[in-house]
Amino acid sequence: MIRSLLMALAFLTGLASLASAAPHLRPHVITTGAVLTIGDFYEGAGEFADTAIFRSPDHGETGKVPARDIARQAQAAGFWEAGTDGLDIVTVHRKSVEVTADLITQMVRSKMTTQALAEDEDIEIRWATPLPAGIHADAGVADPVSLTHLNWMQSNGRFAATFNIVKDGRTHSLTFNGNANRMVEVTTLARRIKRGKIISSRDLRTERIPAQRMARRSALDAEEAVGMAARRTLRAGSILSSRDVTAPLLVKRGEKIMVTYAIPGMQLTTIGRAKADGSMGDIIEIANMRSNKIVLGTVTGNGRAEVSTLTQSVASLNEARQ
Repeated sequence: MIRSLLMALAFLTGLASLASAAPHLRPHVITTGAVLTIGDFYEGAGEFADTAIFRSPDHGETGKVPARDIARQAQAAGFWEAGTDGLDIVTVHRKSVEVTADLITQMVRSKMTTQALAEDEDIEIRWATPLPAGIHADAGVADPVSLTHLNWMQSNGRFAATFNIVKDGRTHSLTFNGNANRMVEVTTLARRIKRGKIISSRDLRTERIPAQRMARRSALDAEEAVGMAARRTLRAGSILSSRDVTAPLLVKRGEKIMVTYAIPGMQLTTIGRAKADGSMGDIIEIANMRSNKIVLGTVTGNGRAEVSTLTQSVASLNEARQ
């Protein structure tokens, strides 16, 4: 009795093993190759797994194959166990790497940031040749799309980028041309500024320009420019440098100004006549309106100057050197 039960159990185990080893048709197939094999369609295809029976859809496409056609092709190749397993249709998708304009641009920009020691957002690229559309590369290879050569002249921005694209196992070379610049943020004039006009924050704006425009030039930022006077008439869009501006004149030659005499223990205020133009902190000659005596004063504000013992000491030293 026990022996019979053991034999029955062994028989059932064998049937289960055969059932689990039986080939099974997959309802959905994802592939990266150009052909579909019996092993792509059937689990448990064994020695027939690498036998090709259909061509794959185009890169990135999904196709539908009747299950009976799959079984028929597999059986014709010698895989007699192939069946439909109750399926009518099997969907097949071919994976790919789409070669888009964004992909090409990002690969070029990444290479340029390394060469220029910049950030991605600092590189501005404009293409001179059309970028690919609808091109796909093999997804099953290590480097389906690779940037093999980049010739970039940073002095004028021109560049040529060569890519290798692997499709159906073959390598295709494509070259694209364009213009790329490392951009920097600078302060420029929003409007035309006449000579002598005081620059305000409303006269300024921030722009991104190619870095090569700033070669050997030091630009002023907004904080440095505001409150300065234009040395000459400046056009809109100008990048300001220290040569373009000067401290505004607070005292003009020949005009009457308020003069304060700083005497230890007291201050005296009178009217004098400026003998020279002066900006804040400048030391200028001032004529006393009553005695016509010339003294040196430091410009302290609009139409104002201060005469102190220190200023006169400076004057005495200058006279001694002469």
